[in-house]
Amino acid sequence: MHLPDFAIYFLFANPAGCNRPAPGPIKFNTNDLEYCGNVSFHYPFTMKDKDDSNNWIKVICTITAIGEEVPFVNINGTNLQILNFDFLNGALTVNHPIIYSNCRKSHHNGMSLNLTGTSFYYSDSGNRLWCSGCGNLVTIFGNETNNLIGGFLQPSCRVNNTTNFCPLIIPTGLSSFFANMSNMVDSGDYRRKRSCEFVSLISYSDLSAYDSDISKKTHVQMQLQWSTLISGECHLNDSSDTSCKFDGEYCWSRLSRIHLCACSRDYSEISYSRSCKGGKCDNYKYCNILCLNTPNSYCSPKSCPPRYEYNSTGFRCERKIQTQNNGSLKSIIVGT
Repeated sequence: MHLPDFAIYFLFANPAGCNRPAPGPIKFNTNDLEYCGNVSFHYPFTMKDKDDSNNWIKVICTITAIGEEVPFVNINGTNLQILNFDFLNGALTVNHPIIYSNCRKSHHNGMSLNLTGTSFYYSDSGNRLWCSGCGNLVTIFGNETNNLIGGFLQPSCRVNNTTNFCPLIIPTGLSSFFANMSNMVDSGDYRRKRSCEFVSLISYSDLSAYDSDISKKTHVQMQLQWSTLISGECHLNDSSDTSCKFDGEYCWSRLSRIHLCACSRDYSEISYSRSCKGGKCDNYKYCNILCLNTPNSYCSPKSCPPRYEYNSTGFRCERKIQTQNNGSLKSIIVGT
């Protein structure tokens, strides 16, 4: 059910007394969800053919042999099953092949998919690196084999041989990587289990990784970023081009061709609208700046929208301070 026009006006118009000027008439769009199976999504994902197809990411909805709908996204010729669409964090959770595994039934050579030339990169905030085995040196390389991202020495097999979290920092904008495991222990260690070892990025939301036998898996949940979260504060009415999810759960305004101000609804408020405090006339709290990635061009964390500038001390984008034109002011000197 769509909000009536008069409600939309009061929802996004600036209250009186705000010292931030109103952007003018609101161009309001209500985004209906598209569904494939149990996954819902909207801009910038669609199953429909669009005239401005360069601004959309195509979803392929397939029908299984038992009649179930399953959504996929094609990345450089590989179809990845979509498990979840997270608009506010600019992320997509997919069913991704394990990166490295020497398991007899699911051997993987250690090379990730190549996301170069797409709008996606491996999420540095939504994934963690997991590895099984013991006494191995785990090394992760970037797009080139001479680009070492980091390494981790697993505990001795005499101490532990369970799955371990590898404390490596995943760089932002990682489009492909290579994982390797090298034997660093005495081959005479009788407790060593060589039957099945693996290394892979796994989404933080994949709770099954904690309690399931990873050796039986060929795929794991992994998060891909289709946009970059930019640190900084924005306001929904910084732009007159505003869109909302059909139920009002969250809204976003377009700050530029590639920048969005995405805000979630504050459910502690009695109504959508908030009073104007300190010149911040936002109707929704908890706003993020999203920078939409484009093929061959990932947004930098310093990619600020127009009318914003990067604060190198606070490591965030901030609105430029607008100074008044004082050219018409005259100075009067009063003497004795």
